[in-house]
Amino acid sequence: MAVWRFIFSVPVLLAVALCGGKEARGDTEVRRIVSLAPTLTEVLFAIGAGDKVVGVTRYCDYPPQATTLPHIGGIVDPLYEKIVSLRPDMVVTLTEHGSVRRELERLRIPSLTFHHHDTSGIIQSISVLGELTNHQDRAATLAKSLRDAKERTAHCVAGKPTPRVLVSVGGHASSGDLEKIFVAGKDTFYDELVTLAGGENAYRGPEITYPSVSPEGIVMMNPDVIIDLLPTPTDDEHLALLRKRWERLSIVPAVKHNRVVVFAEEVMVNPGPRFDRILSRFVQVIHPELRCESTVDREGAASLSPSLERSE
Repeated sequence: MAVWRFIFSVPVLLAVALCGGKEARGDTEVRRIVSLAPTLTEVLFAIGAGDKVVGVTRYCDYPPQATTLPHIGGIVDPLYEKIVSLRPDMVVTLTEHGSVRRELERLRIPSLTFHHHDTSGIIQSISVLGELTNHQDRAATLAKSLRDAKERTAHCVAGKPTPRVLVSVGGHASSGDLEKIFVAGKDTFYDELVTLAGGENAYRGPEITYPSVSPEGIVMMNPDVIIDLLPTPTDDEHLALLRKRWERLSIVPAVKHNRVVVFAEEVMVNPGPRFDRILSRFVQVIHPELRCESTVDREGAASLSPSLERSE
């Protein structure tokens, strides 16, 4: 389930649909919200609307307060009876929730759909949810801080070389082999962050959001940098297994020049209102020679390169 949650979360307001024949109104404050995605739950708490959230999925674990709320099932398999019992006046969903939204419509439960496929979509969800929950000021402050982080980073990396970057997003976390690696494809959240951080996506294959690639495929992509993302912290034994796995590809520039870095923390796999932290870490890895203003500390990074130290 870890990989599915990973790819789902990795997943602009695409559609605003109040089911049951009603239309969305910007001046209508919602008071009882069910969230069907960890990143949307995080947005609601980040803008100060956590007290309006009455139900979340079992995977909504940030901030910690979210874990105390009633669970309505999984991300793609919610318990509709539970949702109905919570009497929400709004269910917030992502574009991936197509079949779920159809069932909500059948039940005449209002829903809002957002996409978190890119940073603009995340910022837009912050602004819209701020309006709907009457938390406009805090939402505006958060949205501005994220836009500012993007602008500072763009200024910092402007004119610098753009190394080829491969972002690995799971499929190997338990086995430690390279036979089935999922990577960030084009027009994805991580593709955008690589570009913002001054690199270019090494994946140039078919337009699949998160394709699986073989070791031979990785060699063909010839990445200068590999960023390996794990959804949870891991121990030294597992890191050693990962190190040995990547060493098999010694002809790849990223491996040859010790530019493979593992990040093992949940923030790195949740495209939400903390994306500025992900962006800062990407800059650290892609352009270690730079000291951008928006760069955060190295907490959570475990490098296979001696040039970056693992934080405890």
